Amino acid sequence: MRFVFAAFFMLMLHSGLAQLFKEEEMITQPESENDDKQLILLVELTRHGARSPIGSPDQLLNTTWNIGKGQLTRSGERQHYLQGVRMRKKYIDQAKFLPDVFNPQNFYIMSTDYNRTIMSAFAQMQGLYPLGKGGSFVDSKRRDSSVPPFTITDQAKSIIASNDVLPNKYVPYPIHVAELSTDNFLRGYDESKCLIIRKYKKDSLEEANARSKEELTTLYDELFTKFKVPKEKLNLVDAEMYIDTYVMAKFEGMKFEKDLSVVAQNLVRTYYKYLYYDGIFGNPQTARLSANNFLRYLNENIKAKVEAFKGNATATEFHKNIKHIYFSAHDTTLAGFLSAIGQAEKQVSLPPLASLILIEVYKREEKFYLNWNYNGEYLNINGECTKDGEC
Repeated sequence: MRFVFAAFFMLMLHSGLAQLFKEEEMITQPESENDDKQLILLVELTRHGARSPIGSPDQLLNTTWNIGKGQLTRSGERQHYLQGVRMRKKYIDQAKFLPDVFNPQNFYIMSTDYNRTIMSAFAQMQGLYPLGKGGSFVDSKRRDSSVPPFTITDQAKSIIASNDVLPNKYVPYPIHVAELSTDNFLRGYDESKCLIIRKYKKDSLEEANARSKEELTTLYDELFTKFKVPKEKLNLVDAEMYIDTYVMAKFEGMKFEKDLSVVAQNLVRTYYKYLYYDGIFGNPQTARLSANNFLRYLNENIKAKVEAFKGNATATEFHKNIKHIYFSAHDTTLAGFLSAIGQAEKQVSLPPLASLILIEVYKREEKFYLNWNYNGEYLNINGECTKDGEC
């Protein structure tokens, strides 16, 4: 049995990681799409949900927020909870792939070191494993002895009388956090992690700013006349904190005394396409460098999972048991990843709030395949995938 991902090989080739796969191991996708397939691994990458602005929100566009800068809002919590509900229906209720009751050895969850990404991951896991899906004691002696080393209150005694490990069978989820100063994995686009990126970004942002200025004139004019944004800030880089504040406020239903016109609102999407796909990741090398470590991780762990599934004696316990790897990150993380896998030209704006990239790894007829999905739409990686995103 051979390890096969034709499109994934092309992805690695474009990402400078082709040496990790041997070309002779690659075969093409069979035509049949109706035979049985066995899911063996889910890899998930999300953007956090709705948040407060990252700039000084009370000073930008006269909006008021009471949770501080860059914090997940209630809307953001709900977005990810519903993502989890959807995942539960598909992968637990229907596919019977993930366990009905949470088992930590089947999951690896990692977040960047921001409240909004940690809370997004937590909310999504609550949707996947809601109240009632936690553990229970089957031995009353074990239950009664599971107490801390100090005198407990009467309220705690009532908890001890229940076989539920936590009230309402609440599920605690282990979420690993990457240190900001060393996170070149989910934040590989950070200039401080790779100095050459600084030059690539500077050059491509200058070019994108020049190309976009005329098309974005209406948006910039209205930001000046309606929101008093200083003229020196009306460029692709400096306008971002104002436009971000506007977008987040609109999402939360806030009203403006003078709102942007429909034309200008539509140009906001165009602005973000220029900023991310023509600017930040306008140089293909930026996308490759930004996503390099993440792609390497995918490559190594997907291969290791396949080998574990095949019964390789050297397989680790982690790869034998893992079923779901989940990364909670940012719009820039997703945009860089989409750019690195050749999807930038198909994007019309930045990844929406609570966006989801999902990679399914499965076996069919003694071969292994990847299925790529972005916000419910299948991705055709390098033209090698079927209409269902199978590569």
